[in-house]
Amino acid sequence: NIAATSLFLATKAEENCRKTKEIVIAVAKVAQKNANLVIDEQSKEFWRWKDSILLYEETMLELLTFDVVLESPYSHLQSILGQLGLEHDKALRNIAWAFLNDSQMTTMCLRMGPRDVAVAAVYFAARYNGEKIPDEGGRPWWVRAGGDEERIGEAVAVVQEFYAENPLGRTDLPLEGSPGGSPGELEATRERGGESPESVKDRGGEGEEGRSRSPTDRAVAAGDDDAVLKRVANDPATHERGDEAIASIEGVPPKRKESIVDTDTGERDSKRIKSGDKEEGEESEEGEVEE
Repeated sequence: NIAATSLFLATKAEENCRKTKEIVIAVAKVAQKNANLVIDEQSKEFWRWKDSILLYEETMLELLTFDVVLESPYSHLQSILGQLGLEHDKALRNIAWAFLNDSQMTTMCLRMGPRDVAVAAVYFAARYNGEKIPDEGGRPWWVRAGGDEERIGEAVAVVQEFYAENPLGRTDLPLEGSPGGSPGELEATRERGGESPESVKDRGGEGEEGRSRSPTDRAVAAGDDDAVLKRVANDPATHERGDEAIASIEGVPPKRKESIVDTDTGERDSKRIKSGDKEEGEESEEGEVEE
């Protein structure tokens, strides 16, 4: 009677409501150990079970002080997978979900909180699937997820005991022979982090040397020297200020600066020669006119 009432109350609390008739028929079949038992809704057997469930429901609610709101480990599992960046790892997610399903048939929910159960499910799935979860800031994944080594080991032990006893008489236990929860096995799911400056540079990042250089220097180093030189040579302000302006430009190597100065000086000399020739031509024209 208590088991039937608990099941009936649980379907209401988890918003998976079932009709009283369905609960009564299912419970009566289990009690009579006859899966093919046919129960008439007008029979005394049916009404006896129904009245018993409704009576004990009130008593159970009083003993629970009407506190039937419980956190589910499934929501915590989704949160942890997202936190660890494993939400798209289908194989790991499915195994962790199966672990939670099996844990619901044990006393685990009375021994620890839903967060601990969810962390244990992630460990179980990672160990069973041979995966490693990287550290972040030197902290192992179970610490970041809010787990505890002792509770993880306890949770795995409970599920292992369930598989060993096999109360449902299943012939296929897909997760049978599961890993343990000792600290050594827990470390096997950890991928220690730590990046060297070389690894950062290999991925296109900047090391200490890259951060210390100016943006112009980094642009030149990246292969923009010709573009920089062209921009400098075509800038009117450069020719107005002369050598001073060229020397003040950042990011242009000394050799390049000299070439710019030489080029600019040559351009000015050629302009002077042309202007001199022009003046001489004008003077000769004036002489011819006077004659």
